[in-house]
Amino acid sequence: MFVHAVLTGGYPFYHPVELFCIRVGSLTALLGVTCSIIGKGKPRLHIVVISVLNFLVWFADAMAQ
Repeated sequence: MFVHAVLTGGYPFYHPVELFCIRVGSLTALLGVTCSIIGKGKPRLHIVVISVLNFLVWFADAMAQ
């Protein structure tokens, strides 16, 4: 997104590309949380922490709109 924003001159509020990226990023973060809860193994805790932090970053980006 950063490279695209630099090349195109930035994003105005509610730009469709940014909203699409926020939507897809949030859904993949929630999918990561869901899979780590369902899954088994040692990296489960690490994956849930990374996915929650990722979701919080996308949430903060969405709130900045």
